[in-house]
Amino acid sequence: MNYFEEIDIWLSTTILGGEEDEGEEQWFSRVKREIKAKILESYRNGQKAGLPPEKPVKEERQSEAKPRRFWPRRGREGRQ
Repeated sequence: MNYFEEIDIWLSTTILGGEEDEGEEQWFSRVKREIKAKILESYRNGQKAGLPPEKPVKEERQSEAKPRRFWPRRGREGRQ
């Protein structure tokens, strides 16, 4: 099961779960609390994983650079 399938199941359980006599305000508070807890869990998992390593910057080799050649452009009069 991939992460998004797990999230779909969790959302369904969170939204549809609860008590039968749960009022609208109680339902909203419960869902909001559980979503915040999931976000915090995700945030902490990201902190544990750490930042991705930085890619090394490639240095340009100026000593091996070849000179550019610029050929003269032909005007319309040079075409036949």
